[in-house]
Amino acid sequence: MINLELYTPLPELHGATKWVNGKVTKKQLIANKKLTFIHFWSASSRLSLDNLPIIDRFHQSFNELMTVIAVHMPQTEKDLDLKVVCELIKSYQLSYPVYLDHQHYLTTLFENQYVPSYYLFNLEGNLSHVQLGSGGMKMLQKQVQTLINK
Repeated sequence: MINLELYTPLPELHGATKWVNGKVTKKQLIANKKLTFIHFWSASSRLSLDNLPIIDRFHQSFNELMTVIAVHMPQTEKDLDLKVVCELIKSYQLSYPVYLDHQHYLTTLFENQYVPSYYLFNLEGNLSHVQLGSGGMKMLQKQVQTLINK
């Protein structure tokens, strides 16, 4: 069960096993005056992999207004293989920062149990929307538009 409540501040992004495509900090995210979109995914989750191209299009559509960060949340022993995960990142051509959470640091902070899952933070860095599962991208886009128009 996710207990991260709405309007909870974005936690610090410490504890990564590795960052791919650049590292970002909470301070940078707040200072850049963009929305922050964090999505948890796993190399062993078919739903996660199927949604990566959708997230990439989402990233491209809102690139000027939103920072996207992927968090790889391992679910199997194979998911801990950095080479395999980095090859997936490359094959899906992910261009945004990817936080490899192989110690489950952010997973624990977010109390996240699901992949894919999505967290949208407003300009002030407070949680505005949570979505679990592969569907509902239209609802997510609507939430982004609502925050952009404020």
